[in-house]
Amino acid sequence: MFEHRIDVTWGECDLAGLVYFPRMLDWCHRALEALWSGIDGGYAHFTGPRRLGIPTVRIAGDFCSPVRYGERVIVRVRVARIGGKSVTFRHEIANERGAVCASFEHVIAVCELEGPRAVDVPDDVRALLAPHVIDPPRDG
Repeated sequence: MFEHRIDVTWGECDLAGLVYFPRMLDWCHRALEALWSGIDGGYAHFTGPRRLGIPTVRIAGDFCSPVRYGERVIVRVRVARIGGKSVTFRHEIANERGAVCASFEHVIAVCELEGPRAVDVPDDVRALLAPHVIDPPRDG
């Protein structure tokens, strides 16, 4: 499991001081960008010189508890499946007290940015994600 911490800012909230729900999806992507720092050059190199991207194919989620201005949240990223050309992530957003505020299942494809055209998940990305797989298959 990969964890990324985010401080909730005023600009992410509505007039009631609650986080506007699309911000949580942005936080999930920011956590993926942080996770990608484990490959050579990080996400900027992946999308820049390598000209690859990870567009969302499907996302589904549940909102369980509000998040408020001034809180710090933890975005937990797990990998449910690494396919040939796609990856399924499970994101969980929790407050520092441990309460789950939202959870998402997020499927991305790996694509060449020109086109776009789906490509195989690169070996370095597979190696990066492997330690975060939920219940990895066991040999034997």
